[in-house]
Amino acid sequence: LGTEDGLFVFDGAHFHRLGIAEGLPSSWIFSLLADDRGVWVGTESGVRHVDRDHVEPLIQVGGGSDARINALAAGPDHSILAATDLGLFEIRAGLFAPVAGWTGGATDAVWVDADGSVLAGRGTDLVERAPTGKWTTTTLGPDRITQIARTPDGALWVRSPRRLWTCTGAADSIACRDISNELADVGEVGRLLVDHRGSLWVPTRRGLEHRTADSGDHGMPSRRHLLTGSAATVFCAALGVAHRAW
Repeated sequence: LGTEDGLFVFDGAHFHRLGIAEGLPSSWIFSLLADDRGVWVGTESGVRHVDRDHVEPLIQVGGGSDARINALAAGPDHSILAATDLGLFEIRAGLFAPVAGWTGGATDAVWVDADGSVLAGRGTDLVERAPTGKWTTTTLGPDRITQIARTPDGALWVRSPRRLWTCTGAADSIACRDISNELADVGEVGRLLVDHRGSLWVPTRRGLEHRTADSGDHGMPSRRHLLTGSAATVFCAALGVAHRAW
């Protein structure tokens, strides 16, 4: 669990806290990304990989190692993409370096498709890098883009603090439609989640929206954050942690 007071690791019986003393660059956790060896931890001052209770170091290339890590995504060839307040960075073989071709500016969101296409939010722009390496920009507005997710049906979902879009098309030819008025409330209070069944969960100030590409239903009381577990379990956290399994 990532918190403002460190990373808490559950060993099956107890939670153990990892912070600056254990090797994290900051105790304020902004993003997490699990892999087959542990978890990548994005903090207010950089990113580290944690394998059980061991925090692994990174080698800095070209600056930015102390940037705030707003989001993480698994890229091709075992690379990791990091959306930071200093731009888009890539972690590959223990090296942390700027992504070649990034046009500049802070980014709050990043997503990588199965074909290697990269999508990132830069202010009100959705910036796309196709597998060919070509960069294109789609301006959505009026808010900065804070979250990106894709469901298995191919629908791309883009969120800002006051908007939700659904998009179609390849990375170099995206068309987006604002569907904010279809939600009971669109106010951003948590993270988009694609569950094991391919459905999208959208937390808002008035509850959880559970949506597919062409439908949505509103239910469950208001919650702040979403996590996912095995067997299509959805976890919701407000003042504590609760879960619902289907």
